[in-house]
Amino acid sequence: IKTFFDHDNAPFSNMVLGEVLNHPGKWSSYPPHHHPQPEVYFYRFDYPHGFGAGFANGEIYQTGHNGLAVITSGFHSQTAAPGYAMCYAWGIRHLEGDPWLKTRIDDEEHAWLWKPDANDHIYQG
Repeated sequence: IKTFFDHDNAPFSNMVLGEVLNHPGKWSSYPPHHHPQPEVYFYRFDYPHGFGAGFANGEIYQTGHNGLAVITSGFHSQTAAPGYAMCYAWGIRHLEGDPWLKTRIDDEEHAWLWKPDANDHIYQG
């Protein structure tokens, strides 16, 4: 995850711009989170037929090469299909009187994933 400019290094701007490099078959922007500011994603894949999935606005949508997603509300996250590397640029517009200051409100249902031993979890049925 790279942030090119945000409120810290460009307080004069009305937006934030960054990039995520997503390994094949892996998740990003996970655990799901939300923030009040709208966000836009522009997707690129290492192969033009590459794809993934996005979860936002209460919907699941397919991501593709040169695709675009506009997130206006709700928890959101991304995944790339196995075999396809994904890169996406993300932009967040500051709201009047409410700039994005690395605001991230995680979905409490998945907050346990931040624990150091989260990957040691085994389903017990």
